[in-house]
Amino acid sequence: MRGEKLKKKRSHSIEEERGITVVPDNKEGANEGPTVIFPGLGETVKNGGAFSTPVKVYAEASGEKVLAPQDPRAKEALADIEVTQRLFERKEHARNYFKDTVDSTLLKHVLDTIPLGQFRKALNAMEFLIPHLGTDEKPHTIPKVIAHSQGGVVAPLCALFWPEYFEGAHLVLLNPAGFTAASRSKERQEQSRAVKASEKVKRSRLEILKNMFSETPSFLRYFGSLIASGKIGALLDALYDNFLSGRAFQRLDDAYELLQYDATPLMQLLVQSGNKVTVAYGEKDILFPRDLFESQIDTLADVEFKKIKGGHFEIIENPEESAETLKEIFKK
Repeated sequence: MRGEKLKKKRSHSIEEERGITVVPDNKEGANEGPTVIFPGLGETVKNGGAFSTPVKVYAEASGEKVLAPQDPRAKEALADIEVTQRLFERKEHARNYFKDTVDSTLLKHVLDTIPLGQFRKALNAMEFLIPHLGTDEKPHTIPKVIAHSQGGVVAPLCALFWPEYFEGAHLVLLNPAGFTAASRSKERQEQSRAVKASEKVKRSRLEILKNMFSETPSFLRYFGSLIASGKIGALLDALYDNFLSGRAFQRLDDAYELLQYDATPLMQLLVQSGNKVTVAYGEKDILFPRDLFESQIDTLADVEFKKIKGGHFEIIENPEESAETLKEIFKK
């Protein structure tokens, strides 16, 4: 039945250096501006990567044009000094943009705690998105954002530093990173500061690896789906990009940075500025267990929390059902 539904819906994709554009042939649900889908850590949208399927399925189910950015290869990445300079410039832009609309103390805290590695990813994403979003004088706003895992940090950073493109946008964060640090008790945070940095890094990386191995069945289904669908090129690309290109430790560093970053003040700021933020967390997620999110429901009173079925990779494993869930969330 699912296969029959998919056959009735068609779309065409345009691959670019830093992402893909998916335009559905049926435009029954077409929106004014594009929907943007941010993938998670190591999730590829180009060359038939596993995350390209959820992007295409959502575009066809919603009738919306969808943009999905992807990080460039390591050799194409900007130098740290250039990223730092761009961060300084975007901070000034955010201060001026939000100075009369959000709490000044909250804004200062958010801007003072930006992780450079995650800003780099936001910068990469926007370099792909901006050419699709009109002109500086008349930018097209993005009405809907879907962000998975690490994308749940990158997308809010884009909305913070390029707010003119995200005015009034509804951000749906699927099993997002950025809640681990927020869920720690004050006592645990103080104990953590007393641990030597090298020990803390080692322990956190071990924790990441443990959780990743706990999700091994999902990873196997992910790679197995590529083999079953004949996407051998996509499988080799995913293996190379994540494990063989020298990025394995970079991935761990990214994950460690995410564990240390508390994204909840950023979410509060975006709600104050007029965005709607929905955190959709999987009831069987192992990487980011549901208690991380449920412990913040009272604190983030203006953020909508919604428990959804499945684990961390539900959007990859069951893209049709995930697309319907997302459509229902956006209707509210």
